[in-house]
Amino acid sequence: MMHPNAYLEARRSAQHHLQAQIEAVQLPPVFPGEATIEARVGPVFTGDKSLTGSTVKFDISTLLQSDSMPTGGVNWVFAEGLVQGAWLEVFLNGDPPHCSVALWQSRPIAGPSETPTMSLSKF
Repeated sequence: MMHPNAYLEARRSAQHHLQAQIEAVQLPPVFPGEATIEARVGPVFTGDKSLTGSTVKFDISTLLQSDSMPTGGVNWVFAEGLVQGAWLEVFLNGDPPHCSVALWQSRPIAGPSETPTMSLSKF
């Protein structure tokens, strides 16, 4: 795992911090691997507020719950939770719709919220 400050800096410097509802998932052919997510933007905390309601696409590092957790700095997301209708909070860089996740800073959430669930000051 990387030093927590590296992840926090990735969050602070990300162009977009938002929550999005998954519309489509393309899982990798083997796990662990990168799943391609297409999601509808909900609340936007940082970045262009006009993105609300638009579509973003990005890859998330995934593994199966039955997989051994690889070592290293990747914050893995279980593929089983990446289903249509599920929500993610994510820090993104790039020009929508095609974006990239800032240093693996994403997590599944129960649903949209008025305040972020991921902090800019605590990891």
